[in-house]
Amino acid sequence: MANLVGLTMLQTSQARLSETTRSGFTLVEVLIALLLAIILVSVTASTLSVTLRAEDSLHLQESGERLIQTLQTDLYLSGSASNSIARFSDDWLFVATRIEMGGVTNRRVWDTWEITAKTLPSVQWRLALNAGAAK
Repeated sequence: MANLVGLTMLQTSQARLSETTRSGFTLVEVLIALLLAIILVSVTASTLSVTLRAEDSLHLQESGERLIQTLQTDLYLSGSASNSIARFSDDWLFVATRIEMGGVTNRRVWDTWEITAKTLPSVQWRLALNAGAAK
């Protein structure tokens, strides 16, 4: 009977020992958790990048609208856009052209401006102002 009690105590202590050694995560579980975390971080970073690019584009478009309004005001009040170009030339590229259209009797002249953001060339503005009849 003493052997039976000793054997039972040995089995119980071995069972407790095996329970305590099993109370952690396996290597496979840790690797799967890391893989899921990496996927989650990459998706979040990608979404953040797209959002920041869209915000930059919107900011440039709003800035372009203000620039066009300022350019129109300068051209209307002073007949020259040199003040606007000097203020905004660090961020924007200006190309001015003069276009003559129409026949001999109804010839018209247009001053056109193409304004492009230097940091994001896809943001462009075009402005055409009637310069009057050609002489």
